Amino acid sequence: MALFGYDQGVFSGVVISKDFLTTLHLTNKTSLIGTISALFDVGSFFGSIAAFTLGGRLGRTRSMLLGSLIMTVGVILQSASSTVAVMMAGHIVTGLWNGNNTAAAPIWQGETAKASMRGKLIVVELIMCVVGFSLVNWIIPVVYFFYPETADRSLEDIERFFRENHGIFVFKNKMAVSVKRPEEYIINEQNTTCENKLREEEKGVLVQQTKKATEV
Repeated sequence: MALFGYDQGVFSGVVISKDFLTTLHLTNKTSLIGTISALFDVGSFFGSIAAFTLGGRLGRTRSMLLGSLIMTVGVILQSASSTVAVMMAGHIVTGLWNGNNTAAAPIWQGETAKASMRGKLIVVELIMCVVGFSLVNWIIPVVYFFYPETADRSLEDIERFFRENHGIFVFKNKMAVSVKRPEEYIINEQNTTCENKLREEEKGVLVQQTKKATEV
């Protein structure tokens, strides 16, 4: 369930990344992006309805194992997709069997667990979904280094950000979650470039003066 929530949270960040929009040619196509995102929930809806039939025929355990296997195929389709059609197919496949597993898991727990543990196990399952979703929406420093394009930052920007904002987790910070590179970072980079040019020019002048002095 933690991975279910994590997947939901990850895709909400992927749909705004430059790589995703460029590869699938979705720049400025907000309606189509919304449709792709919604297909996961649509698939989950129909999958949860089908879970009652599949669970009765295959059994809860087998239906969940089959669902996990097919969800893996759906994730592979999404990860390897280079067209909108493949991404949609992967989203539907993942959503269908996610709905099946989400509906079957608490029923299976209720049927097999002790009476004293049933309620606790079902609550833990739902909590893990929320935990997975929450974790991916927190900005962790390591994420910047593995996929800095999402935040459109340079390594210097990342170093400066975490130097000025102490702590492992950065929660609800506009500078961290902004898709576009902050104007402040751009200005600082331009100033640094100008300073470096001035230093190079000063070094060049000093070298020329030294040469003239030695010639004399």
